Amino acid sequence: MKILLPILTIFILTSCAGWRLEQTEKVGTFPSLLNSGTTQKLKVALNVLSYDHFYNGELKQSSLTETKKQEQIDSILQVYRDSDLFIFDKKNPDLFIDLEIKSEGSGSLNRVILTYATFFLIPSSSETKFSVKAVFKRANGEVIGEITKIDTVEKWQQLFLIFAMPFKYPYVALKDTLVDLNRAVIMEAFRDDYFREAID
Repeated sequence: MKILLPILTIFILTSCAGWRLEQTEKVGTFPSLLNSGTTQKLKVALNVLSYDHFYNGELKQSSLTETKKQEQIDSILQVYRDSDLFIFDKKNPDLFIDLEIKSEGSGSLNRVILTYATFFLIPSSSETKFSVKAVFKRANGEVIGEITKIDTVEKWQQLFLIFAMPFKYPYVALKDTLVDLNRAVIMEAFRDDYFREAID
C-alpha cells in the first residue's frame, strides 16, 4: 500500500501534450470575403487519393484506427462544406480536387524508454509532420494548379504535463492541424483564382 500511493501519484502527474509549430499560417475560420463575390457554388469532386504514414523515414501502418482516420477525412470534407464555395458532385463536377496526405513521424524509441524508466522525470519528444497536396483540375481533366501545405506537431511526454493535456491533447492537435492545412489550401486556391478558372 505504501508503494502503491507514490506509483499512482506519478501516473496521475505524467502525461503528454502536443503543439502545432505553425510553419503554415493558421487560418482558424474562413473570412467572410471568401464567398462574398461568389454567385454560384462550384460542383466539386473531392478525392482523397492517399493517406500515408511514415515513421523515421519508413512507410508504416498508421497508429490511427480506421475509425479515427475516417473521422479525420470526414473533418476535411466538412472544411470544404464550411467554405460555402462548393457542392459535392462526383457525376458532373466543375472541378476535380485530388488530395494526397502524408504523415511523417520521427522520434527516438530509446528516449521514450528512458522517459518511462525514470518515471517521466527525463522528458522525451516526437514530431509528426503533415503535408497536404491538392491538385485542382477542370472537368476535362486539365490541371489548373497544385498546392502543398506543410506543418508539424511536436509531442512531449514528461512529468506534470497533465495540466497542459486538456488543452493540448496530442490527437486533437494533430487533427486540428490537418484540418487547418486544408483550409489554407482552399484560401490559396481562392486567392490564385483557381475556382474562377475552373468555369471560365
